[in-house]
Amino acid sequence: MHLAEAGHIVTVGTRNPKSKRSGRIDYINYDDINELPNQDVVIHLATEYGRKIEESAPIIDANILLPVRLLDFSIKKHVRAFINTDSYYSKINGNHHLKRYIISKRMFREWCGFLSAASIKIIHLYLEHVYGPGDSKDKFCGMVIDRCLNDSQCVKLTSCDQRRDFIYVDDVVSAYKLVIDSIPMLKNGDEIQIGTGEAHTLRDFVELGRAISESKASFLFGQIEKSLNELDISCANTNKISRLGWRPAYNLQEGLKSTISIARASND
Repeated sequence: MHLAEAGHIVTVGTRNPKSKRSGRIDYINYDDINELPNQDVVIHLATEYGRKIEESAPIIDANILLPVRLLDFSIKKHVRAFINTDSYYSKINGNHHLKRYIISKRMFREWCGFLSAASIKIIHLYLEHVYGPGDSKDKFCGMVIDRCLNDSQCVKLTSCDQRRDFIYVDDVVSAYKLVIDSIPMLKNGDEIQIGTGEAHTLRDFVELGRAISESKASFLFGQIEKSLNELDISCANTNKISRLGWRPAYNLQEGLKSTISIARASND
C-alpha cells in the first residue's frame, strides 16, 4: 500500500488462485506471472521458515524454486532490478533449528550469482528483527505482545539476554522505497543491511512491551534453553542504507507504542 500511495503501480503475486484488485493494488497467482506486462522492479518477499513442518519440500519451493522462477521472469522481461529479501539468520553457521531455512536462502543467493545478467541488478536486503502490527504470534515479538495484551501468566522464556536490532515494520517499508528510488546508484549484487544500528536484549523488548501495555502478564526468564548456535548479538551495519539517505523514524519505545495501540484497536 505504501508503494502504491507513493505513485508506483503495484502487482502482488500470491498463492491465492484467484486474481483480484484491491484499492490501487492488483493481486495475481504466482502461476500467472509470465502474463504480466513489463515490470520495472521485482521484490521477492515470500519465505517459509519451516518452524511447524517436517517436510523440506515446502521450504525448497518457497525459498528456492519460487524466487528462481521470479528471477527467470525478471531476466526474460528485462526488469531493471530484482530485490531479494533475506534476514539476519544468514549470519548463523552450523546447526540451528532453522537450518533448513538458512540453507535454502543461502542456495538462492548462489542462484542469484549464477543467473545474474548485465541487464538486471540483483540487490540483497538483509532485514534485522522486524516487528509491528499483525505480526504472527508464532514469532517472538508477536507472541510477547499477544501475551502482554492478554495478561498471560507464567510465560516461559529463555534468559533473553540475546541482543537484537529490533526494527519497526514502517521503517522497513521506507527502506524498501528508498532502495527502489536509488537503484541507479546501486550495483548488481549489492548487499544492504536494514536495521536501526542499535541492539537491545530480548528481555528489554519483553519488559518494555509489558510496561507500555500496562500488562499484568508474568514472564519466567531462564526456563527454556536457548536454541543451538543462537546468535548472542545481531545488529545491522547501516552504513550503506544511511549513505542513501535513510534513517529509522521509530525507536524501540515508539515502535512498541504504535504496535500495541494498533493491536488493541483491532481487538475492540
